[in-house]
Amino acid sequence: RSRQVPIGSLREGEAACVLGEVRSCRRVPGPRRRTRVEVQLEDASGTVTAIWFNQPYLADRFQRGARLLLYGRPTCYRDRVQLVNPVHAVVGSEPDGEDSLHIGRLVPVYRRVGPLGPALLRRLVATALELLGPIEDSLPKAARAATGLLDRCIALRQVHMPASGSDLQRYGAGRSAAHRRLVLEEFIAFQTALAMQRQQARQEPGIRRQVSEQLRQKVIATLPFELTGAQHGCLREIFADLEAPRAMHRLLQGDVGSGKTAVAACAMLVVALGGEQVALLAPTGILAEQQTRTLAPWARALGLGVELLTGATPRPQRRDILARLKRGGSRILVGTHALLEPAVRFDRLGLVVIDEQHRFGVEQRAALRAKGREGTRHPDLLVMTATPIPRSLALTLYGDLEVSTIDQMPPGRTPVATRVFSARKWPALLDALGRALDEGQQAFVVSPRIEEAEGSLSSATQIWDELSERFPGVQIALLHGGLDATAKSHAMHRFVSGRARVLVATSVIEVGVDVPAATLMIIHNAERFGLAQLHQLRGRVGRGGGDAHCWLVAHEPQTAAARARLQTLRRTADGFRIAEEDLRLRGPGEVLGTQQAGSFGLRVGDPFAHPDWLLEAREIAGRIVASREPDAVAYRDALRRSWKTRMELARAG
Repeated sequence: RSRQVPIGSLREGEAACVLGEVRSCRRVPGPRRRTRVEVQLEDASGTVTAIWFNQPYLADRFQRGARLLLYGRPTCYRDRVQLVNPVHAVVGSEPDGEDSLHIGRLVPVYRRVGPLGPALLRRLVATALELLGPIEDSLPKAARAATGLLDRCIALRQVHMPASGSDLQRYGAGRSAAHRRLVLEEFIAFQTALAMQRQQARQEPGIRRQVSEQLRQKVIATLPFELTGAQHGCLREIFADLEAPRAMHRLLQGDVGSGKTAVAACAMLVVALGGEQVALLAPTGILAEQQTRTLAPWARALGLGVELLTGATPRPQRRDILARLKRGGSRILVGTHALLEPAVRFDRLGLVVIDEQHRFGVEQRAALRAKGREGTRHPDLLVMTATPIPRSLALTLYGDLEVSTIDQMPPGRTPVATRVFSARKWPALLDALGRALDEGQQAFVVSPRIEEAEGSLSSATQIWDELSERFPGVQIALLHGGLDATAKSHAMHRFVSGRARVLVATSVIEVGVDVPAATLMIIHNAERFGLAQLHQLRGRVGRGGGDAHCWLVAHEPQTAAARARLQTLRRTADGFRIAEEDLRLRGPGEVLGTQQAGSFGLRVGDPFAHPDWLLEAREIAGRIVASREPDAVAYRDALRRSWKTRMELARAG
């Protein structure tokens, strides 16, 4: 609003700021007492009419000959350009401070907060800045000197009230010197807390083991396939942690189908063969059963057993499992939240594996790990995620965890061909599904809802009814969160065994479901799913090699963001790119804290908008943690006090 243009250059719909002389001003009565004030404003290039509705008092301010500054979006009425209810300021008058907040300078536009609009918020912020006294700088002197940051008070004032002539683009992008001061201050605190957490984690005593090369090869040889180079690399890092005197804190990340389970299984089998116990925590009963089926034959080949404990485990069987677990008879336990119950006690828990770690709150992860704590000794922790991000960013954001990345897909895995269809094409898609079933293929059909809903949202039960009627000779299973555990298990077994050719489901099959024969994924109301969720669902097909297809069925109306998600999924199968885009849209949850979606717990900084500042802050944080200067020590102590709870929880992974 500081850039003035000639009145004659005003164009309809293009917001602009003009300065002119008042040629006339009048009050015009209207219907239902709607008085308007009309001003003719003139400069050397032309004239424009400015109109304010229901503000009759303005006529007393706009005297003929006065110079008036206006900002607004021009409209055309009867072939005449006019400004309706523009922001205004009388130039040369003695303002009460109000006019100068809203026009004639770079003006911040704040997001509305309830009934508080941008103009009122500008007044409140300006008043707060006037009342603001000196603020003690919390950053150590060495950090301020290394970064050349503005004074904190100056940065606060400049970020809200930029000086005349400031670079509007830099302010709009959050890249001004004022922004840099506030963002780096926050990033440095965040990175210092992570560095202290990492330092503390490295001091936690773990279990010292000898993992011989012979034992490693024996375990790897039980797998019915060759590991990729990336999997071997991750295993070397994990085995080194298992032998180290400190407790392992490691994140294993990789794309859908990259083979994280095989890597984790090797670590679990090595620990179990050494006489210790292993717990694998999965977010759903379906995934826990899947993991048990995968692990059981590998464990059997080594003379080990795998137990499954979920909420659906019958009471007598549960009692036997708990008894064996307590005396050390059970070496490998896979389960859901049932593992967290007080009755579940281990004899010597050596390794905790968390599958799909983002599905659990940090308190839950901490509770399971605490079951293996003996005095100062801590069990090793391995957390897995199929929502990967680039390694450089992972090291910065998950600084308290060591990161292993599987960035290579197993041989034979080809990208799933992905297409987006309008819901109007559903009859044609049913014909294509029928042809696929005739060829012996298996298919998933996914819906975001269980029951029928208003509007165009197709439910799983509706689709199941429709497909059952359309393909009477084909077994079609139904799976959703409303079924009891027995019904879920039965539906899944029918599909895995091939008896059911189609599985109609909700997003309960998003993770862990491995049916190599399934080659077609149809997702109804795809616009309702998140990007990472769509990628996970797509990853359920094509796991047996060969061609596989994913059809995204989109209903109208769609938001621009929904269209962007679907097109991103259509264009790329790279989980790292997809996850990064999804994190930009949703936010990844607090790294140090209990929030699992939203922001990083940062109020100013955005790791994706300011990655260079984040890396700079990481380097500075390392120096602060190593420094013995009094102000650096005081800074670390203050962070420990303010971040105490979050740092304790972060130790759970």
